[in-house]
Amino acid sequence: MQQLLEGLRDLQTRLRRPEAFLRDQAAPRLREAFAQRLQGGSLEPLAESTLAAKAQDPRYRGPRGSAPLAGGALEASFTQAGSRGHVEWVAGNVLEIGSELPGVHETGGSRAYSIRARQAEHLAYVRGTGDWAFPKEVTHPPLPARPVTELDESVLDELGEAFVEWVLG
Repeated sequence: MQQLLEGLRDLQTRLRRPEAFLRDQAAPRLREAFAQRLQGGSLEPLAESTLAAKAQDPRYRGPRGSAPLAGGALEASFTQAGSRGHVEWVAGNVLEIGSELPGVHETGGSRAYSIRARQAEHLAYVRGTGDWAFPKEVTHPPLPARPVTELDESVLDELGEAFVEWVLG
């Protein structure tokens, strides 16, 4: 009977203080899930014209695949603790993890918007055809929503199972 009471007290303590689980198991798994989504898993791919322009531009240093948000500061802000924009903290039974940077990428843009030259006389970019364009202003089409924080059910199920295992010790 004494062993059972001690086991119940331990269980009660674990349920009241899940910080270790959240920090050591949930946060790394969520960073991994964000990385999978950002690396092309289930986000809408880049437009063909964007891919063609990236392929033609010798100054472009980012990833050349169709994964829209992979390889840059936005991906790092979701997946690498300590990177610019990364948010990760545990307090009591709360874990906040994600990025301060996604903005319009998470929800999508509802309308086209203008991009104007401000620090130079003209903008410069390589068109999908390979030739350069030097307008003073361009109209960018609306951006599709690419929600990184929308997790698959399998990730949530996996976290639930890991929590039960952690509680039962």
